Amino acid sequence: MQPTHKILNPELNLTLRPMQYPEFFQLYKDSIKNIWTTDELDFSIDLEHLRDRVTPQESHLIKRLVAFFATADNIVAHNL
Repeated sequence: MQPTHKILNPELNLTLRPMQYPEFFQLYKDSIKNIWTTDELDFSIDLEHLRDRVTPQESHLIKRLVAFFATADNIVAHNL
């Protein structure tokens, strides 16, 4: 009797290892190198800079911009 669901198919391997197509995983890893990741940047002094190096007006503008983009990104994500 054939399984009715793909998940019940013993030939369907949903685990990462052993890889059926390792060259595709390598392409995925290479594609990640095309964009920056948070591991590459040091954000540790950003808050200090926001408090001490910018004027209150600049700080207000930065906070508004970050809030706008966070909200807009959330709206886009929910509409995909």
